[in-house]
Amino acid sequence: MRKHKARILRYFASEPYKLTVRKDSATLRCNIVMVLPGAKREENQAMKLNADIVYDYLSTFYEAQMLGTPNKALHLERPTFYMSSQKRFQANHLYVASADHLPPRPEIERDVVLVCIGESLQMRSFINKCTVIAINGKPDIFALYLAVQEVFDRYDAWNDELFELFKADADIRKIVFCSTAVFANPILVIDSSFRFIATASPDGRGFSERWSDEGANLSRYAMDHFLSGNDLRIDAHEPLFLEIIDSNALCVNLFDRSDRYIGCLIVLISERKPPRGLDALAQYLGRIIELSFEKNPSLLATEHNARKSVLQDLMDGRPIKQDQRWLLDSGNASEYVCISIHTFGRKQPLPQNYIAGSFEIAFPGSYALLAGDGVAGIVDLAALGDSPRDYRAKIDALLIPFLDSLRLCAGVSNDFSDLHDAVDYFKQAESALESGRIMNPQVSHHYYGDYALMEAVINSFSGAPIETFFPCEFRRILEHDRTSSVSFLETLDVVLSENMNYSRAAELLFVHRSTLIDRMKKIEEDYGLNLHDPNTRLYIQLLIKGLKVEEDIKNHL
Repeated sequence: MRKHKARILRYFASEPYKLTVRKDSATLRCNIVMVLPGAKREENQAMKLNADIVYDYLSTFYEAQMLGTPNKALHLERPTFYMSSQKRFQANHLYVASADHLPPRPEIERDVVLVCIGESLQMRSFINKCTVIAINGKPDIFALYLAVQEVFDRYDAWNDELFELFKADADIRKIVFCSTAVFANPILVIDSSFRFIATASPDGRGFSERWSDEGANLSRYAMDHFLSGNDLRIDAHEPLFLEIIDSNALCVNLFDRSDRYIGCLIVLISERKPPRGLDALAQYLGRIIELSFEKNPSLLATEHNARKSVLQDLMDGRPIKQDQRWLLDSGNASEYVCISIHTFGRKQPLPQNYIAGSFEIAFPGSYALLAGDGVAGIVDLAALGDSPRDYRAKIDALLIPFLDSLRLCAGVSNDFSDLHDAVDYFKQAESALESGRIMNPQVSHHYYGDYALMEAVINSFSGAPIETFFPCEFRRILEHDRTSSVSFLETLDVVLSENMNYSRAAELLFVHRSTLIDRMKKIEEDYGLNLHDPNTRLYIQLLIKGLKVEEDIKNHL
């Protein structure tokens, strides 16, 4: 007993406290008051805790029970040793007391925490107005006080190390590594594209290989497992406890000053029930990592990312400045294609950021942008080889496995050389995907060039019914075909397709050349068509092609 009292008196002598002691025949009463309650302390010296953290630590040494609803935020100052009849209990303070010393009518401010030994009638007032950590039995109160100090010392030491690392170079890998002893579980930090920024484990063994792909990003297995039972919320500011693969995961989303999602801190918890207070500590660490991103923007900002940011502005319809135009111009020494990527047929659609990050790994040097509910990938063809003439084969070799593994589909634009035109070529890729899914739904990706004529024909009618473009002569030909065994429309189609070569057209129609000549003469005379006029021929061909496209679409719907 004397040993603990001596230790605690030495502690107060070195701290900014004023201690007065009055001894009577029954008790030793101590009034401990902060001398500098308003003194400003640097952030690294002001680590605050909450009742959950204190309770979790004390329950390993004492039989304890927590009563009341504690504040989850890190709000508690270092403990006050209470042994007087003082009635006022200040907000956000933690008091260590013996139940028989508590006042009968206390003045309790908000978010007070009382660590208390024993029972008394006065306890009821505290249980109703604050959080109480009740210690059962009759432990030494001085030893209990020192135990509470130890938990603050432990986290102060961690906080001091974080602060020093942040002041030095804000290296996120070092910050994560020094935190593993506190969390006693593997820690991962990923960016907005689900690529790893830092990983660390307290035992040095790392984490399950099922978490990581070769491209140093969250594995597709992990993402699929996660999506099967959880709702990914990258807009959530509160910690999320999730079940992923063989672990419970505590996830804290990371944001920049503009409240833009920049990544996630993940703590993999081996226990079924996570330790109390771990979520608040993870939020605190997440804030340090956010500040590290801010202090060390090179983690996120490269020339590639800067150009990607400008392209994202273009894709979102935002105006770009002159210096941003120069940045795009500097990338115009290559040829590109734009790929529109979408999720189809999945019960749980993959997050856009995950698709974007996986795409940039599959296509090195590419730009993956968020576009509507899909992803726009801009591929530098030079990165596929030395100016590939037949770039389709090289794109297929990378795109097909990527789409198949994630169960995606895509449309591919024509090639272009000016990044300022990326949005127009993205529309080509979107159009190719839309047409391709109608005409060839069994194929995972579609090239705009294969559907360009169909698109040109459809667009030439501006969305109006094709019948509104029929001249009266064309309508009469259609009426003729409804009641005749000889199709004038088919005859016109074949002859015009063969550039008015009657001999070749007759072979295709299985008629004699003279018969075809007579038939064409009748069409021109009876229906008033001047097929010697190239504009008339083009007009008729366009109408016939429009009818074919319309019929094809109907047959594939």
